[in-house]
This record gives sequence, structure tokens and C-alpha cells, in this order.
Amino acid sequence: MRCSQPSANIERSSKPSNQGHSLLEEWPHNESALHYPRKEVTFSEYSGLNLYKINRLYQPEISYSISDIKRFQAQASLDANRIRSLISPYRLRIGPAIRRGIDLGLIRYEELVGIEHLIMEKAAAKLSYERRAHVSSVLKAQKQLKKKYGNAGDTVMLAKIARMSSSSSIEMALVRAARSLDDGKLARISSSRRLNIMRAAYAA
Repeated sequence: MRCSQPSANIERSSKPSNQGHSLLEEWPHNESALHYPRKEVTFSEYSGLNLYKINRLYQPEISYSISDIKRFQAQASLDANRIRSLISPYRLRIGPAIRRGIDLGLIRYEELVGIEHLIMEKAAAKLSYERRAHVSSVLKAQKQLKKKYGNAGDTVMLAKIARMSSSSSIEMALVRAARSLDDGKLARISSSRRLNIMRAAYAA
């Protein structure tokens, strides 16, 4: 009896280990390992889908390649480092230092658009807040219009509200795009309006 008892204990203690090995061997063929979580995409009830035939002549210009994106990122990083090196001697907070550099003609407002998050720590948080505020205002307006007009709603009015809510972001994007393509296109936005946009962006 004394000899058989230890052998039973050994057998019981080794059993979980054997089960673990068997589970590892079965796992690649297990149903849970072969099926990934199902993902879904939801759209607003006012969303619409338009399909267009792609003209092969313009297809290369429709989107940027991976190499294009990497080049843009590298250039943005270089621009941010250059601006940081220009404003570092002023020993001021980023916002006042940038305004000082602009007053001295070392930096142009247009150079800053689109790379704020690489220069100013608060810019990324501010951008995230503005995006959430935009979504919140549009959804609130959508709910009010639906309550007033029913399920059909007023898509034209909702589009106007969304456009007004994002007008500043649209104008800043135009400034950045115009700088990347042709500075002459900046005439689409008046100089005073452009200054107001950028001063608001770097008021921190």
C-alpha cells in the first residue's frame, strides 16, 4: 500500500501536464482558433453610396502609393525639426515662440499647417477634441432634424450644419494643400482670413 500510494500521486500530478500538451497539439485545429471575431461596419441612416467607373488615365492620381506616404512623412518630420530648431533659441513656450518666429519672418503660417502635432504637444489633443466636438454637434443636429421631420429628415440642412462645423478644418486643409501644390492657390482664402485661422490654431 505504501508503494502504490506515491505512484498514484505521481500519476495524478502528471495528468494536468499531459492535458496541457494535448491542448497545445489540438489548438491549431480547434474551431475557436480557426475563426476570427466578426467585425462589422455601420453607416448613418442618411448615408448614401455612389459608384463611379475609374478612368485609367487618372487612376494613378486617385490615391497615394506607400512610397509617396513615406516620403510625405519624412518631409513632414524634416519640416517639424527645422521649425523646432528655429524657435528653440527664444526660450519661450511653443506657442509664443512660434509667433515670435513668424513675426521675424523665419516661419510662415502655411508651413505649420498639417504638422502641428509634430511641433506642439497640445495640438494633437486639441485636434482630437475638435473632431469629437464636430461629431457630437452633427449627431445632435441629426437627432433634432429627425425628431422634427421624421425618418426622412432634412439631409440638405444636415449637410450645411456639418460643413459649418468643419469649416475651419476645411480651410486649414486648403492652406496645406495649396502650399504642397502651388502657393498661388492660397488666393482662394483671403490673407486676413488665413491669418485668423492660423492665429487661432497657435494661440496656445
